[in-house]
Amino acid sequence: MADYEYLYQSRTEDLDLELSIEGALPESIQGTLYAIGGAGCKVGDTALSALDAHGRVVAVSIAGGKAQLRARMVQTPLWKAERGASAIVKRRLFTNKPGRWSNLFDLDLANPAGHNVVPWGKDVVAANDPGFFVLDPQTLETRGPAPIQPKKGATFGPMPRRDPATGRHVVFEQRPGLKDTIIVREIDDGFQVAKEQAYSLGRGAAFFHDVAFTERYYLIMQFASLSVPSFAWGAATALEALRFEPDSTPVMHLLPRAGGAPITVPLPGGRAHFHFWNAFEEGGAVVADTLGYDGKVTFGSLLPPAARPARAPPPAATPKVASWRYHIDPASRSARPEKLDDVASEAPEIRADRRGRSYRYGWAPAQGRPGDEEDPMSFPWFHALGRHDFQEHTTQVWDAGPRAYVSACAFVPDGADGAEDRGHVLAWIQDVGAGTATLGVFDARDVAAGPVARLTGAGLLGGISHVSFAVR
Repeated sequence: MADYEYLYQSRTEDLDLELSIEGALPESIQGTLYAIGGAGCKVGDTALSALDAHGRVVAVSIAGGKAQLRARMVQTPLWKAERGASAIVKRRLFTNKPGRWSNLFDLDLANPAGHNVVPWGKDVVAANDPGFFVLDPQTLETRGPAPIQPKKGATFGPMPRRDPATGRHVVFEQRPGLKDTIIVREIDDGFQVAKEQAYSLGRGAAFFHDVAFTERYYLIMQFASLSVPSFAWGAATALEALRFEPDSTPVMHLLPRAGGAPITVPLPGGRAHFHFWNAFEEGGAVVADTLGYDGKVTFGSLLPPAARPARAPPPAATPKVASWRYHIDPASRSARPEKLDDVASEAPEIRADRRGRSYRYGWAPAQGRPGDEEDPMSFPWFHALGRHDFQEHTTQVWDAGPRAYVSACAFVPDGADGAEDRGHVLAWIQDVGAGTATLGVFDARDVAAGPVARLTGAGLLGGISHVSFAVR
């Protein structure tokens, strides 16, 4: 088996084990690192896209110089039903049910709960587009659906972001139609909606993913649209029905937090954008920092080769990705692009209390030296970790090697002097050659030096989409 195929392997077992520690584990790291990814990659005889696989949460609790790992599948109704039936029972974004007619007008998509994991007050939330599930932060047992869910046929943005200015989680719901309706909610740690605003956008069936905010605006980016007839009629999965027409993408929507009409700004350059670094306001302008791809992204390589539809073209190689800054003038609805650096990175992380404010540093998995993966620019197969200085326009990179894959990361401040980059970065290093999964602890100021501590357990963890850290 090729190294890169580790991403397609199911790893659904529960885990409870103590990690061995090599190096000096910083005393300032006392808490729990949560990671999530698609672990249930096969249902019966059907292999799933990594974006459709059933989610598993991995938690590493660090205290008193010890590290305990626990892993549990998210016990969604979908997981229970498909495990019992050994077959696909609900349609997903990138996987149809067997038989075309069973997908006809079926827009109520399944929730595998494998995209994001977020500490939420006393709980933990596993997030995906069709909705959120609440987990026990210690045992990882699934308590049930979150009290706030999208309307049937609608979706949530799977990247809820905590606003440090309010302490609330910013979540958007997309209700599709001839014109999409976006409902942005600010939700407190007890799942109470503290604020809600609705916005009517232009052309419908747009694809959105991440959210950012400034003092005056929420920001979302459109990266593609959906061919509704082919998807609704069951003739295509969402992957096959994605459209990247120049007249519909890319655009940035600025949604006034005080209410009012959205401000839609075309983004020059024809890049696809999924994730924000951050956004803030400066001299009346809105500054939005993103990861931008030089062309369309098909996600085709995330589907195992044996499961790729015969009628679909071979997956296109993911184009080059880099960090971009857009200086946006809301009055003229114009954006001026600026390349921040040329290092291929994804799933970015910044210091949490800098969200919505001016900032300097960010950390993210980076491409590194490619291994045997068929799509080297697809970030689940990135081999390195980078530290980005957006003031000096420099990036330092630590490379794990062509047979090891570096996950999304979490920044943990130590609070000693309040400096923005004072702290550590935690990321999983999955070494296919050694057959181990190691939690690397990096000095946030000197990532290039490699981990100052390694927390290792036997066996690979599988694909990891996003991570987060919570002080418990």
